[in-house]
Amino acid sequence: MASATRKVLVPIANGTEPIEAVITIDILRRAGAEVTVASVEKQLRIDTCYGMKIVADALIF
Repeated sequence: MASATRKVLVPIANGTEPIEAVITIDILRRAGAEVTVASVEKQLRIDTCYGMKIVADALIF
């Protein structure tokens, strides 16, 4: 039986710790998961707690 690709949703918001989000997304993708990064804000661009900008793939709100 072939293994199905896992789909993972990673929600992020303004103030997200950038290293936690980026490493989580990277590890999941390296493991073969199809990762969608979703903003819980009203825009795709997220301002992390240290000023780094992350652009999400989709919106959830």
